[in-house]
Amino acid sequence: MPHLRSQIFAAVIARLSAISEFSGADKVKRGRKGAIPQEKLPALTVTWADRSETLTVRPSSGPAGEDGYDRSLPLSVVVHLQDDEPEEEFDRLCVLIEAAMASDITLGGLAIEAL
Repeated sequence: MPHLRSQIFAAVIARLSAISEFSGADKVKRGRKGAIPQEKLPALTVTWADRSETLTVRPSSGPAGEDGYDRSLPLSVVVHLQDDEPEEEFDRLCVLIEAAMASDITLGGLAIEAL
C-alpha cells in the first residue's frame, strides 16, 4: 500500500482531474519534468509547498488512550494558464478548483481536513 502522502496526492489529483477543464491526459500531474505543450493548457501541477511537513503529538488521543499525532502536509497547486488575460483566467479557474477541493475536505477519509 502506498504511503499516506502518496494517497493524498492521488486523491487531490483525482479531485482536480474531475474538473472538466482539466480532464484530459496530463492536464493534472504530480510534479513535471518539462514544459507543458501549449495545446494542453490550462493545466495543473500538484507539488510540495514551500513549507515543510510538520508533526504534532496529541497525548491520549486514540480510542484506547494511546498517543496520537497530527501531521500537516502542505501542497501547492500550480496553475498553468493559457489566455491573454491571465488574471481573469486565474480567477475563473480558482472558482472551479476551490469548489472541487471543498466538496470533500477529508479527501475520502485520508485527511482530517484539507484546507
